[in-house]
Amino acid sequence: MKTNITDAAKRLISSFLLKNFWYRLFAIFLALLIWGSMKVNNDFMRTKVIELPASAITMYGYQTISDKQLIAVNDDLTQLIPDGLRVSVRVPNRLYGDLDASALAAQITMGTNIAVGEQTLPVSVQLTSFSYEAQIVSFSPQNITLELDRFMSIDLPIEADTAGAVAEDHWDESTILQSQNVVKIAGPASIVSQIRRAVAVLDVTGASTTVQQLCDVRLERADGEAVPAARLSVDPSRVTLEQGIYPMKTVPLSVTLVGDVKTDHQLVRAEPSAKDILVIADQAVLDTIDHVETQQILIEGKSESFATDVKVRFPAGVDGMFQPSPTEVQVSVTISEIQSERTYDNLPIRIVGAEASMKTTILPERTSVRISGPVTLMRRMKSTDLSIFVDVGGLTAGRHSVPLYADSASLEELMIIPSANMVDVLIEPTSTSAP
Repeated sequence: MKTNITDAAKRLISSFLLKNFWYRLFAIFLALLIWGSMKVNNDFMRTKVIELPASAITMYGYQTISDKQLIAVNDDLTQLIPDGLRVSVRVPNRLYGDLDASALAAQITMGTNIAVGEQTLPVSVQLTSFSYEAQIVSFSPQNITLELDRFMSIDLPIEADTAGAVAEDHWDESTILQSQNVVKIAGPASIVSQIRRAVAVLDVTGASTTVQQLCDVRLERADGEAVPAARLSVDPSRVTLEQGIYPMKTVPLSVTLVGDVKTDHQLVRAEPSAKDILVIADQAVLDTIDHVETQQILIEGKSESFATDVKVRFPAGVDGMFQPSPTEVQVSVTISEIQSERTYDNLPIRIVGAEASMKTTILPERTSVRISGPVTLMRRMKSTDLSIFVDVGGLTAGRHSVPLYADSASLEELMIIPSANMVDVLIEPTSTSAP
């Protein structure tokens, strides 16, 4: 029974394979022919142009220019090759769609024979891990021009400055605090050698409180023009500046005197070298201040003028060490003797220079005199100490108007003023006997 089943199966398989045998063989042959034709047609070569951006290009040789104390002035490939590389690659058609920029590697290598000036450097492009069947046909550009310069490094102090005006009735400190005081600048000598100043500017426009800002360090030529820092290493490129800004108020300065001057003397004035003082404090404190005073100046028993240096006394809540105005002034104290005045009436007028042959009459013969001077001299003054006179020397007969003079030979410091500046004199010949 088992043998019959096996024989039947063999006969069935043999019948299936032998039936239409030649048709089946021809179909297989035709399929192979079509497949082969498709494979041949799909393997034809095509050229693909790939744009490789400048950022994908690697530059080698920086150590060489560093060893030679050189620096590239224009090594920014995005500027040297703004459109990137155009690479033409021949590739089998079946791989055309798989080829892109990631299969390419481009590089520029600086040689050892480099010096200051323009250097022409070749560009090289290779296929990386892509199929060996692909080939680079061409690329553009094939070289670049690199400018090299001598490397230079300098250190400069950072000059802090301000721009703008603070709020009205506020004071800004003259000292500006800086996070760093020196900047290190390095780069091409042709650029670095132009730099004369490094300046950071703090904007305080309208500020009423302390200002703190992170400010750029500006590099300047001798003429004040800015030096571009794009090709430079600037450390630090920014610094923190801080300026204190506080409320202020200008108030008068009063001189504080203690004691009384000597008897018969008077205090004329006490004048400080600064009449007004600028006071800086919290606004609440400023609102309570209408003046400031000097420390006490002793004038007890003084009879002569003098000058002295004295400190300014600031009210509570005001830091005297933090004031822009002088904290010490010179006070000039003027002291003089008390002045007195007296009038003497009906004083006789003397005649000086009259000729014996002539009769001289004064009109009027008496006058009044006003005298002023220090009270100690005035106490010693007597009418007999005065001399009131006219000088008629050289005058001829007739009526004349002449000056009236007054003095005191023993008390020269007195001021003597006659009531009239001029008087009349009549000069006549004396009577003689007949011949």
